[in-house]
Amino acid sequence: MLFIFNRQYSFFAVILIFTALTLLHFLLPNNIDYHIFWQNSFFSSDFSMSPFLAKIISFILIAFQSVLIFHITNSIRQIDQYSFIFTWLFVFLIHTFPEFYTLSPALVANTLLLFSIFLFYKNQEGYANTYIFYIGFILGISFLIWTPSIFFLPFFIIFFFHYNKLSLKVFNILLFSIAVPILNFYFISYLWFKYLPPINLKFALNILSNKSIVNYLPSVFLLIFILIGLFNTTVLAKKINQSGRLFFNSILSASIIFLVLIFFNTGSFINSFIILCFPASVYLGLAINIIKRPIVSELIHLTIILLATFNCIIYAIDF
Repeated sequence: MLFIFNRQYSFFAVILIFTALTLLHFLLPNNIDYHIFWQNSFFSSDFSMSPFLAKIISFILIAFQSVLIFHITNSIRQIDQYSFIFTWLFVFLIHTFPEFYTLSPALVANTLLLFSIFLFYKNQEGYANTYIFYIGFILGISFLIWTPSIFFLPFFIIFFFHYNKLSLKVFNILLFSIAVPILNFYFISYLWFKYLPPINLKFALNILSNKSIVNYLPSVFLLIFILIGLFNTTVLAKKINQSGRLFFNSILSASIIFLVLIFFNTGSFINSFIILCFPASVYLGLAINIIKRPIVSELIHLTIILLATFNCIIYAIDF
């Protein structure tokens, strides 16, 4: 089997497939209107970049996100045994749609979100107020880059509550640290440009966006495995230790909040789905665990790889 039994062989296979999918995305035609992708950002009117450079930066951000996910899951007892599979499933999911590889505000915001979670787990024992400020400051920057990321705030409130870290002091520090970059941005904008940027955040139920229904049909098979893993999450949360249970409860909370988040966009709905790739990779990893059959593991991996290849081909044809 390709992805099980031999960890070193599996790692080599993952690196090989990741390289192939990355090259495939780099070779795709690029006709991106960044004003569409960045219209949920305060920088939408000024953003311009070479398509090749944008893909290079996207690759760096995705690689960094993968490292963060590995360290986050590896720091939790009874979850650490799944850290490797969670990471490579995340990498594969990132490649399912070419739009995920676009340097979009959602991609940058997802990087900042994962970095904030990493900071929390890194300093969970001491839990210094400095790290609360850092997390809030990062969330404030994320809001400026992608306004729907304001939904990260209720996620972190629930996240802190799960770990019994929420108090009035923590809440005030979090709000103050979020406000610092936002207020500074408005102050500088008014001082230098005599202009106060509007907040572009509205509900937009454009589920299929500009994509053909053909692009989404193969994803149904992937959704089945994700639902199986979601069921296993609720089962495992009752059987494992406290740290693992808190992690799964946080992932479930994130899934609900981020499902609401993706509808607050204008014209870049498919890009918003990248925010769900981490919870989805956890559910897929648990789907493999609950069924405990090698053929299921292979089927999940091959489904993701074929879906990524299929969508790249459709993307090139539509272009």
